[in-house]
Amino acid sequence: MSASRENKILMPFPPSLNSLFPGKQRRHKSKAYEAWIREAGYMLLNQRHDRFDCPISVSYFFGRPDKRKRDLDNLFKAPNDFLVSFGVIADDSLIHRICGEWADVEGCLAVIRTAD
Repeated sequence: MSASRENKILMPFPPSLNSLFPGKQRRHKSKAYEAWIREAGYMLLNQRHDRFDCPISVSYFFGRPDKRKRDLDNLFKAPNDFLVSFGVIADDSLIHRICGEWADVEGCLAVIRTAD
């Protein structure tokens, strides 16, 4: 049995699922989503991380950027897709458990663990 692995990755606060793809006819990324991806990519360059190609659990800790009411479940899509597109997670189908909570962090902290 191999030892479990854990990585912590800090990203900016993600855009809501509702604002990722504005097009009705053709699905395309919004300018805000593209800007978020670029900023998250720069942040990732300065962080050590493994590549996960086995079942994992992901815990997201989101820092509230303001006092607006927000649906926590709308915040998972952008970080999940980012972690896949930047090679941290081989495929998001490997996420066997996902949870999120509001926390005292700046932006979004993803804690990725190999599943037991």
